Amino acid sequence: MSGSYDLLPRSCRELVLKRARIRRWIMAYGVMIGVMTAGYVLLNLGRDGQVQYRNDLQAQVRMNWERNEEAQRLFKEIQDLSNAIARYNRLAWPIRVSDTIAIIEPLVPESTTLTALTLAPRTHRVRGTAGRDGKRQPDQVLNFLALEIEGIAIDDLAVARIVSGLDDHPIFASVTLDFARSIVVDGTPGREFRINCEIDLNKRYAFAVSDAGYEAAEVSP
Repeated sequence: MSGSYDLLPRSCRELVLKRARIRRWIMAYGVMIGVMTAGYVLLNLGRDGQVQYRNDLQAQVRMNWERNEEAQRLFKEIQDLSNAIARYNRLAWPIRVSDTIAIIEPLVPESTTLTALTLAPRTHRVRGTAGRDGKRQPDQVLNFLALEIEGIAIDDLAVARIVSGLDDHPIFASVTLDFARSIVVDGTPGREFRINCEIDLNKRYAFAVSDAGYEAAEVSP
């Protein structure tokens, strides 16, 4: 008959069991410390990643802001340049105000007094039409100088002479009589009037002084 017999003294056996328990606790603590260390490392890695992501976002926002400021600056420069071109185009009319006055003066009868002359550049866009091939033609931009002539005439015949003279002149177009109404000046009856007309600024004109007076004619561009 065989069997196992514990020959260790009781005190030795308790010491061995105590050491075994201590080793198990040490291993458990070691595993716990390892898990905590790994978690700490992962948390640090996640935090570093978030910090880097935040820094990247800040850099992107800063770059977009700088680009937006640059775009705004360029847009303002374009607007300023467009305004300067528009001012130049208005100043660089193919006909001077003095030329316009010199042309209108002989068309006004001596008995008529002009009280106001208003000149304003205008732009009108004409939409292009479809051609025979079906393709739409580009839009046309028409630049013209709008004139308003106001004054006081002795009668309707004098007003009609001014309208007829402007209408027959080669540089004036779209001549219309806005109104002609009765007025009394220093006890003398008369006719207050306003005439509208246009000068095509897309054309070029030549001016000359002759025995017949101040003459103007359209010339080829």
